Amino acid sequence: FNSIVGLLVSIIAVSCFIFILSNFLKSTGALLAISIAIWLIFGIFWSAITTVLTFALGIGFFSKDYFSFVIHSYFFNPLEFFTLLNMYTTNRIFVSQIGIPTNPAIYGVTLPNLIITGLAWTAIPLFIYILLLRKRE
Repeated sequence: FNSIVGLLVSIIAVSCFIFILSNFLKSTGALLAISIAIWLIFGIFWSAITTVLTFALGIGFFSKDYFSFVIHSYFFNPLEFFTLLNMYTTNRIFVSQIGIPTNPAIYGVTLPNLIITGLAWTAIPLFIYILLLRKRE
């Protein structure tokens, strides 16, 4: 069940971002380029971005602060919602493909936080898109 919910949140969030952009961009090529850039940032470069930020902030790699920073960054990435759900259901934290048995609630991965994050990544972009559609008509 958590796999389906995690994938749905990711798909809805990214799709709504692209639909919102389509209201502002008239060129299909520009929309495609920005859509690919969004996917690259959230899908591929997110771990590199967080690693650079932890280094810049002086946080030691694989320390408790590092895990906390990386896990908190997952809340700002719709494609990592799946990982957050896995952490909650398996009682393990997942950072850099490493699963460590611990209580994810220590890092803020709780059911209320997951519900708020899931709703924020789906309802807010969907609401903005619907508003833009109504203005367009």
